[in-house]
Amino acid sequence: MFLKSIKTTHLITRKRYNRIVGILLKYEDLSAAERRGEAARYNRKYRLQGPVKSTSLQRQQGGQWLKVPTYEKVFEIIHQCHLGLGHAKDRRKNKLTINKEYYGIPTAAIMLYLSLCPNCTTSRRKLKVSKRNPLKMILSKRVGHRCQADLIDMQSSENPVTGDKYILRYADHLSGYGHVRPLKNRSSAVVGRALVEILSESVEPFILQSDNGSEFLGE
Repeated sequence: MFLKSIKTTHLITRKRYNRIVGILLKYEDLSAAERRGEAARYNRKYRLQGPVKSTSLQRQQGGQWLKVPTYEKVFEIIHQCHLGLGHAKDRRKNKLTINKEYYGIPTAAIMLYLSLCPNCTTSRRKLKVSKRNPLKMILSKRVGHRCQADLIDMQSSENPVTGDKYILRYADHLSGYGHVRPLKNRSSAVVGRALVEILSESVEPFILQSDNGSEFLGE
């Protein structure tokens, strides 16, 4: 599962590895006809190294014979190399070290391992805590102490009869009790007039809060 998402033509399964070793072990005993095709291709690409009981498959790269890894052993190979480097996080350093001994281990597999290494992920520098002052909760002392006003844009669903495009929403901060007024535009004169109408029907607030838009600040 470790390399399920990594596509490569270099790595082979253990089953194919054993098949190649078996063919090369009896290659000298094959007839001229049997040495053609698959056997000839394997003999050209690979060689066997070591005693019979621990024969390893090797493949040449850059004039050097390297061990051929299998899918099943890739994770273990990268793991041992990474430990030998003292958990070096540099992808290139891990890749160069592995390439000195093994053939065809993809960079994507090394990057995947490094992203999953628990020692490396836990030792990463933590993000700095924001130096901004923490947010403070706004509390109202009584009903009518603080009220909030804002506009709701309704242009996408404009009233075809009255032509209203906006809604002025006015709400008490503590109780949540609110008032609304339909508006044809968002000019400060229109918004101010609607706001005066609402204030005449409710408790006059000590603090009137808005987003400081031009509709609330205009002359």
